[in-house]
Formats: sequence, structure tokens, C-alpha cells
Amino acid sequence: MVAGDSTGGIVIRLRGCCFTERPAFGEGAAALLPILEFPQKGVDGDGVFLVPRWRYFAYAEDDGRQPPPVSTSRISLDRISQPPPSGAALPPCRHRIPRNQDSPVPIVMVGSQRSSDRPSSDAAVNLINAVKAAAQSDIAEVMVCMFGPTSDEYCLLHRGTRVRKMHSSYRSTFRTIGDIPLAMIDRNRIDLLRQDYRRRRDDRNVSINTSFEEKVTILYYYPNMHADIVDAIVEKGYRGLIIAGTGLGHINKRIYSAIQRAADAGVHIFMTVQTLWGYVQMYVYETGREIMQLGVSAASNMLPEVAYMKLCWTLGQTDDREEVRRIMLTPVVDEITDREPYNGYLVFQGGIPEIQEFLRSVHR
Repeated sequence: MVAGDSTGGIVIRLRGCCFTERPAFGEGAAALLPILEFPQKGVDGDGVFLVPRWRYFAYAEDDGRQPPPVSTSRISLDRISQPPPSGAALPPCRHRIPRNQDSPVPIVMVGSQRSSDRPSSDAAVNLINAVKAAAQSDIAEVMVCMFGPTSDEYCLLHRGTRVRKMHSSYRSTFRTIGDIPLAMIDRNRIDLLRQDYRRRRDDRNVSINTSFEEKVTILYYYPNMHADIVDAIVEKGYRGLIIAGTGLGHINKRIYSAIQRAADAGVHIFMTVQTLWGYVQMYVYETGREIMQLGVSAASNMLPEVAYMKLCWTLGQTDDREEVRRIMLTPVVDEITDREPYNGYLVFQGGIPEIQEFLRSVHR
């Protein structure tokens, strides 16, 4: 499956045709999608995985075509776990943690940094490579397919739980954080950069757990933060809090009391780091040890936004404190890794002679 999110739309493959919820690449791309070849045998044979509650209609709305009937036979929708009713009690039980929701095929997210009506647009190249990844790649994971360098030589396939947008306008903005990408891809080939990925399967079995708790938020700690911000989160009924702390995962003692009140009120609190690269290390300094005693758990090297989504998903299943902590700290799709490879942290500093020499030997 290929999902594109550029100017607010989603593109999928449905039996060789393209459909979209809203124009995904702007008006200038209306002629782009029809000329792309979507073979009858592609993503998972001849069908498509559906996400409940999506609605589809033909992208080229002015050509008079009507979308074919949408069949849900590819997935038994009664197997999809829905969130419990509002206010329903959640029993403290041990939940099986699925790996990657057991998808047998690649799921590729794609977009563009520049709109398709601009000569420098990356929309077409990104989309073509994303479709190739979905149709031909052996990587059965959720991935992001976007430019590798700023030129249009190739794209990178990033693991969905370790990718982040790192520049407001560069076409090469997406970077795998604390690790390396899954693969390089262009029109002619797919070059794997690692082997520890989940392989495409021939079966059509999938486990989808859509449980989700919306009352979770991220708090980006800053100097002079006051305790009333945390108190307000509790008063508004939030059940989960992700803190992006300084250094190894720290906050100021001024808000200790509010953190304690939040934990006593049943709020589940996890610490991540603002640095993005590296791990939360709360045993190193006294401050970190004090914060843990307040009821805050270290979220290892999960990115703040990833920790947020995982806590939403976890609290949709249970409210038991120990079970929440177990699920949060158990890797599901490499959102937590055992180590950061030596080449997982590369941030070049301009002006330094050796970096300038390197930049002269390669193109941006």
C-alpha cells in the first residue's frame, strides 16, 4: 500500500487505479497519477488493504468515471479491535504486543517538500519510488519514502518509527534518527542498507489493533517552566504525558510537586530527550533519580512523537500502571533499539576544514 501526504491528501492503489480522499499533490498533479502504471499484480496480489472509515472517489473527478465497488473481503473487518466505549473500565491484564501489526506487505508513506506545479518539485520522483517500494520491495514494514540527497538521484526508505523531518524546506529533509535507513531506491533498483527487516509474506493475514486514547500530550520542557502547566494537563483529564526533557532526560525541581500530583492522579508519565539522538539516562545524575522517584519512566531512545503515539495506543488497551510501562518499554517496531550505531549520528558542522574538504568531494 502507498499512502501519500503532501498538501493534505492520501493516495492508495485499488485494483490498478488511483483514488484519493482529497487532491494529494495539488491541481498541477492532476495529469501525474493517470500516467503512472499500477500493475494488476502489485502490492499484495490483486487487491488492497483497507483502513476502516476511509472514503474513496476517483482522483480525476472531471473525466466522468466512477470508482469501482470497494471490496472489504481482503480483510475481515470484524477482526479489527475497536477502542472501548468512553468511560468503560479497562481490566489490568497482560496484552500480547503484535509485531508491526503483522502486515504481510510494505506500507509506504510518501509526500513532497515542494508542490507539483514547481519545476523543483520532488512529488513525482517520490511517488514513483514509493510505488516501486510497495510493489517490488521485500520490506514488509511501515516506511517513509522521500529524497535522499537534495538532487533527484535516489530516495531513501526510512523506518516509520525512527524517521523525522529535520529541515523546513530542503528536499532531503527526512532523516533516520539514531540508526540508518532501510534502503536506497530509484527507478531501476532497490539497494538494501540493512538486513534486519521484516520480510514480505505470501499470506493475507493481518492483525489490526486500533485502540487509541486521545487524552495524551507532549510537554517540551524549557527553563522557567511553572508547575501550573502540568496541573492544567491533569485538570483537563489527560491520562498520559510525554516529557521532552533536557540533557539525559531532566526537568527543573520547580515542577517536581506538579509531576508528583500528576502521577498520584493516575497520569502515566514518560521521559524522552530533546536532543533526539541518544538515550534517556536517568540514573546518571541525582536529578534523574529524583524524577524517577516521582513516577516518571525513562522511554529509552524513543523519539518524543513516537513515544506520544505509542502511549496513546497503549492507553487504549489498558490503564494498569505496570502493564502500561511494560508495553511502552517493549519494542514493537524498532521504536526502541538496543544501541545507536557509530554511523547513526552524523550531524556535520560547516566551517571545519575536514568537513569543508569532504563537502567539496561530494554534491549536496
